[in-house]
Amino acid sequence: MNRSLLTLLLPLAAHAAPPDLGYAQASNYFKREARPTQYQPMHMVDGKEGTAWCSASGDPLVERLTFGFKGEVKVDEVRVLTGNAADGESWKAFGRVKKLSIKGLGGGATVTLADEQGLQAVALKTPVEGAEFAVEVLDLFPADDLDQPTCLSELTFYSGGKPLAASWLTPQWKHDRTLAPLLGTWYAGSPGAPTHFLSLYADGTWRYAHEPWDSPRDSKSLSGSYELSGSTVQLLLEGGAKVAVRLDARKGAEPALAVDSGAPEPFKRPWRAQP
Repeated sequence: MNRSLLTLLLPLAAHAAPPDLGYAQASNYFKREARPTQYQPMHMVDGKEGTAWCSASGDPLVERLTFGFKGEVKVDEVRVLTGNAADGESWKAFGRVKKLSIKGLGGGATVTLADEQGLQAVALKTPVEGAEFAVEVLDLFPADDLDQPTCLSELTFYSGGKPLAASWLTPQWKHDRTLAPLLGTWYAGSPGAPTHFLSLYADGTWRYAHEPWDSPRDSKSLSGSYELSGSTVQLLLEGGAKVAVRLDARKGAEPALAVDSGAPEPFKRPWRAQP
């Protein structure tokens, strides 16, 4: 990492640590099957200018990026390294993000970038709040070859001058092909108005929340750690109990989370990938 990038990403002193980043997900990415680690979405939050997420095709506007935090945050600035910044040749060979949208809880913002190498700091006119943020590419600076993917090397969220990063994300963190599609927040309840949320974070922890619309006082949450066992994730509960979950990705169907038939409440319910 060059000195200017390191300076911009270093955490500032704080009285209370902000919630950790929990995951970065993408609806798809370049060479996902052939080389699943090369352009995967966690590269956008690893603080390394030599790694990048790249869209699956020359049309990044169909992709959806999702960033989840382990608690509510208010984002008033983003710092973005557009394109594939591995080297000058890669930066020119791939498309670069020109404009993107960030949507949170009941609000959103648009970020416009220059077609230049290096980290760009962009203040949001209106802060965006939430625990999960949907990011979409709205426009791009295309590569000479229009079929080439578009890339984003770094996207760091800031609040009050402090980076909202992941304290656990170190050079030792490794992409796991089985675990990767399970990370993120899964939803249950009425489509468009979920009341049950199950989040699997990249640091080996999980959180369940029930947030009923009609009786907020009845909201409750549970949390713990998990372990990977073959093709399933075992949620570890108090008392030694475990709940097995796995990806139910039947061909042609939307991704879903399959829960062991013997799972206790509140886990035994259909979980979907979209609210």
